[in-house]
Amino acid sequence: MSEDRSGAEPRRARPLAEERFLGVERLLGPRDAARLARAAVCVAGLGGVGSWVVESLARTGVGRLVLIDGDVVRPGNLNRQLHALETTIGLPKTEAMARRIAQINPRACVETKIAFLDPEDPEALFPEAVDAVVDAIDHPAAKAALIARCKARGVPVVVSGGAGGRVAPHLVRVSDLAASDHDPLLARVRKLLRRRYGFPRRRSWGIRCVWSPEPMTASSPAASDDSGMLQESQGRVYGTVSFVTGVFGLLCAAETVRLLLDASW
Repeated sequence: MSEDRSGAEPRRARPLAEERFLGVERLLGPRDAARLARAAVCVAGLGGVGSWVVESLARTGVGRLVLIDGDVVRPGNLNRQLHALETTIGLPKTEAMARRIAQINPRACVETKIAFLDPEDPEALFPEAVDAVVDAIDHPAAKAALIARCKARGVPVVVSGGAGGRVAPHLVRVSDLAASDHDPLLARVRKLLRRRYGFPRRRSWGIRCVWSPEPMTASSPAASDDSGMLQESQGRVYGTVSFVTGVFGLLCAAETVRLLLDASW
């Protein structure tokens, strides 16, 4: 074995707890990394978009995560959802995601709510004392109710549009929810927000939204199956791929971090 004759001090390995988010600290600075460690974010909907949101926030060092979803992991989720593995099929999605977070950051505080958000009573599942909410729900009435509740409470919310039926991740963009277009799900949500919750008819609501202008490609007549397809209106279902749902989720996570840090990038 060769001997180090340089006289330099041997490099001491950092404890794992210090190494874990060193990359985040180097990029954003110690102050903002600490702010993320103190932050609390709720993610509603842990599907093809929401699971990527949660994982990205966990890997960025967000200290408290509130996870809301009433579904279990199914074989049809394997093509696009991060928590979907052979070993997690049948588990509640909240539990499967919480297990992943524990392997990423055991110090994170994770709260799980195994339920679907009720459009008539969004307050029942609304988390206390969170700094931001990510809406990754695919039910228009539930999305609208959650968005309206966030707006009324003054809690920043990042909204995901529909990722199904799209194959071009480079077209996904971020804008105000009121300015999104070519998305049937968001069109219904905007209509509900105006009709039920009194949102104004203007192009800026101060709500960040991730969406795609790509036309949706329907694959087959709607059917009740476990194929991993997302059912939409007018009797069609839309296929999904992870490289699109993942981009939606990562952009939602990026927008959430930007809001938490009040950053301009």
